[in-house]
Amino acid sequence: MIRALSGLVVAVALMLGAPAMAQSTAPNGTYNVAGQDYTGSVTVTPNGQTYTVTWTIGGTTHSGVGIWTANGGVFSVGYSARGQGRDHVGVATYTRVQGGSGEEWAGPWAFVGENTAGEERWRR
Repeated sequence: MIRALSGLVVAVALMLGAPAMAQSTAPNGTYNVAGQDYTGSVTVTPNGQTYTVTWTIGGTTHSGVGIWTANGGVFSVGYSARGQGRDHVGVATYTRVQGGSGEEWAGPWAFVGENTAGEERWRR
């Protein structure tokens, strides 16, 4: 009886762990990007334990560094952007959107010193 219950516990644990394993791949490559009032492209390139993230929005390039957390499926990015006549530093987090067609990532972003956050989507 104990052996049967142990086997059941292991089977349930493996089944519950399956969705986390399905999301164990970080974004990689070029995506179309869209925010509230902008569109462009973003390219994610593996670079050792980090990722180089480069946005092109309205002819301007913005750079960042990403870190993938496979346990939880979160892609975090610190970045710098030029806009409104000054440089901005910010942070963003993205998770993979389930369903739909193609690959899609979405999440909030914010600049240091501001009290609001934006939302951004990457699609391909």
